[in-house]
Amino acid sequence: MYFFGKEIGLDKKSSIICAIVFMFDSTMVAKIYGGQLPNVDGVALAPLGFLMVERMLKGKSRYNVALLSIFFTLYFFASNIQYFLYTSFAFFLYFVLSLYSKLKTSE
Repeated sequence: MYFFGKEIGLDKKSSIICAIVFMFDSTMVAKIYGGQLPNVDGVALAPLGFLMVERMLKGKSRYNVALLSIFFTLYFFASNIQYFLYTSFAFFLYFVLSLYSKLKTSE
């Protein structure tokens, strides 16, 4: 989450606060104390997916697309299928809205 915060333009202190808030989020804590420790991997990898989508939008290189595809493979095998489907929809929605925002500001 720290690197995603840095990628979207937050300063160092704000990125650290963002990472700490995500780390102690109720979703993460409830999964650990609820006995669903294997499902934490899927939730913990979500910011990495948003980071890869953001880098793909900014960089437009084959390297970023390859990293995103490696991430999706890792995410599919590390998490539950429900987490994979829901967060894939969230990544797609983030991609479309970010692309729309960038196209709107460039006009």
